[in-house]
Amino acid sequence: KIKHDQKNFLYGILAALDHGNHEAVRDSVARELLLVEKTELPTDPGSNLLYHLIGSKVSEAKKHGIRVECEYHEINEILVSPIDFSIVLGNALDNAIEAAEKQIDDDKRNVLLIIKVKAGQIVIILKNFALPGTDVENLRSDKLGSGHGFGILSMKNVVKQYDGEVVFDLDGDVFTTYITLNNRCIKV
Repeated sequence: KIKHDQKNFLYGILAALDHGNHEAVRDSVARELLLVEKTELPTDPGSNLLYHLIGSKVSEAKKHGIRVECEYHEINEILVSPIDFSIVLGNALDNAIEAAEKQIDDDKRNVLLIIKVKAGQIVIILKNFALPGTDVENLRSDKLGSGHGFGILSMKNVVKQYDGEVVFDLDGDVFTTYITLNNRCIKV
């Protein structure tokens, strides 16, 4: 049902774009996001939604006592589709925040996000403290309900389109997600 509804929604978006009705597209996407995320988009259409995505994730993390430190380098030079980049970054942040939220020790309820754009590459690094028993070869969500457990697969599928890779590393009790992708626009 979700796939069917999403397909029809996307056909509607494409039709609106074909007719140059960008405001209708933005309004439709904002309504859908409000239903899914219970958050509102900035009203300025010129605002960078990438910053909004990060800001909404950081704000949600703070509500749960999680500190997120962000470091950006040349983020305005990202050429990758905003939709693809949001899928990758959104899922990666969700996973790091979920792990930080489960930490008992307040000193371990931290996430570090670094985004660098250099020499035609985008590098995303996320660091958080690992939970006991974390297995980088068998990562999964234990959240209940539909829509959970697909984040890593979605990230890997998008990153593959940009000839990149997703690598998970565990060094002691520090879990790191490394994501690299070519900084280019893909035409359909």
